[in-house]
Amino acid sequence: DFPGNVRELENILERALALADGEFIEEADLRLPLGRDYEHLRQYSQAVHQYDLWITYHPEDYRLAEALAWRCESRALGNMDLGQALQDCNRAYGVMNPSWWSSKSRWQPSWIAAVLDMRSVIYLRQGNFGQAAADGSSAIKLQADDAYAFYARGLAELREGLRTQGHADLTVAEKVKPGIDGDFARIGLTP
Repeated sequence: DFPGNVRELENILERALALADGEFIEEADLRLPLGRDYEHLRQYSQAVHQYDLWITYHPEDYRLAEALAWRCESRALGNMDLGQALQDCNRAYGVMNPSWWSSKSRWQPSWIAAVLDMRSVIYLRQGNFGQAAADGSSAIKLQADDAYAFYARGLAELREGLRTQGHADLTVAEKVKPGIDGDFARIGLTP
């Protein structure tokens, strides 16, 4: 059940070929681009299903952190299975973040910040506002113009009664990405 038209399917096949390990596309290689497409259509349960299938067939793949991050994102945005979403984010973060034996991550700061953004959303949904604000702050340290981090941190601060800080962060987020309040409202998170 493909959710788009023929041109969109051709684009998925081209992306799958680019991501494939060999010169042939296998069924499992289609799962990541399909998951992204379902997520963009806000069909989060379908996106999670595609990521589940991909992860099952690629447990040792170098793209596992991406798949975990995207599955976390779909669950967080869809407000589904937040405990598992947090586990996915934590696993992705563990792979992406520098460790005791390596002081530099091989992942771009924007990827790590995106995982922290989704953890902020999860913590907001769970009522853990202090941790949501902390992850927002960590994401901002990695990417100073991260509108999602500012907005999530602002929401967390408002919920903790820190009105001045919260409104200041929401204002910064709106300047960086006009309309971000609508993005958050679509997933049920409003000031």
